[in-house]
Amino acid sequence: MSGTFTIFDVRDVTVQPGGINTAFIGPKDLKMPFLPDAYKGTITELSWHLIAASDGTAAYEPRKAAEASVNAVRNSSCTAPMLNLPSRKGSMA
Repeated sequence: MSGTFTIFDVRDVTVQPGGINTAFIGPKDLKMPFLPDAYKGTITELSWHLIAASDGTAAYEPRKAAEASVNAVRNSSCTAPMLNLPSRKGSMA
């Protein structure tokens, strides 16, 4: 994947064994030219592709996004590598 996309006012939700980490990406633009290798093969990568496909302009609903992430992890088809998500400084568990 190439290019840069912008996310506005999005709550970043990371589901991990033992809890959910969440952080608010503020009103300023967040531009990321690439996905860090640490996120490859995780739910974050799936979210990245979904956002990129919508050019970062979709209307996001944090509650629905969080529910979708939790349901994806609870799904028995999830594999261990999907749960191996990097921790975020300042997150809540």
